[in-house]
Amino acid sequence: PLSNVTKEAKNLLQSLDKQTLKFSSGAIDHINQEKALSYVATSCNDGVVLLHRKFPEAAQLPPGTIVEVGRATNDGPPLDWRHSEVSSLPGLCETFSGTLERHEGKTFAFLRSAAEDVFVPPDLAQEFEPGEVCHRTCVALRRANKKGKVGWRAVRFV
Repeated sequence: PLSNVTKEAKNLLQSLDKQTLKFSSGAIDHINQEKALSYVATSCNDGVVLLHRKFPEAAQLPPGTIVEVGRATNDGPPLDWRHSEVSSLPGLCETFSGTLERHEGKTFAFLRSAAEDVFVPPDLAQEFEPGEVCHRTCVALRRANKKGKVGWRAVRFV
């Protein structure tokens, strides 16, 4: 029986394709397990989808991870990705430390830092009791909300 060389063949083809790809930086915004994709924010209003069936390793990356996405054209589909050597993208993905406040009757919270206020969505704020005030550090993305207002949103605590 012949050995399975699928993985080696795929790696060889990808290494040949990488020479023509244009890589752009972004940060993992969120992971949608139901749709099997990771969304990479590349600006406040834009991003790229990494499908887990094509890029299974992307499913393991926590939100806030800085990656570089390779595409043949600026608006083309992602053909490859790699970890970035940088730990933040100024103006897009940064780390903030400050006082976390969750008010009574609210499912969300805010991290008040010296530089900016960071919105903490309900899925992250639920671990804090209403009325609780504590010092925390988070990784946040600068994104536009549904109404178009741009601000910082926590994606994970460190």
